Amino acid sequence: MEYENKIINLFKNGYLTTKDVNDHNIPRFYLTKLIKESKIERVSRGLQKYYLF
Repeated sequence: MEYENKIINLFKNGYLTTKDVNDHNIPRFYLTKLIKESKIERVSRGLQKYYLF
């Protein structure tokens, strides 16, 4: 849950890149997990959108 919260806090203007996650040494597995849980949406390759924005 700690990594998931870190990912949510990295969103800027509702969007996040995979590079942002890699730069903070967070395993990309957690991006996939959040997508599967429908907490975030994959807009395109390497770009995710947070639903609350």
